Amino acid sequence: MPGNIYIYLSLKTEMIDRATRYPLFIIFSVVSAIGLLVFMLIIWRSYIERRLDTLNRIYEVKKDTLADIKLTFKTVGQLLKTRNMLLLLILFAYLGKYLYKF
Repeated sequence: MPGNIYIYLSLKTEMIDRATRYPLFIIFSVVSAIGLLVFMLIIWRSYIERRLDTLNRIYEVKKDTLADIKLTFKTVGQLLKTRNMLLLLILFAYLGKYLYKF
């Protein structure tokens, strides 16, 4: 879209002739290719970071499963005490009652 606005404002013509069309096509193709390469590098970097993170987790000492369950329930209990969650519980209860009828 910015390319179209640029062409409209810079050329100010109804038709674009062949001599103008080819350089514009090449310029926009190069800009698109550069953008694609940047996105590929970002994805590649996040892939490498995730892979290193998983390798580091393999060597870490695993916690006791029971301790993880206790911590999860404690976190859920703290979350249920918040105002937003209490309001959501009212909504969920109403929807559950309404949907249970059908």
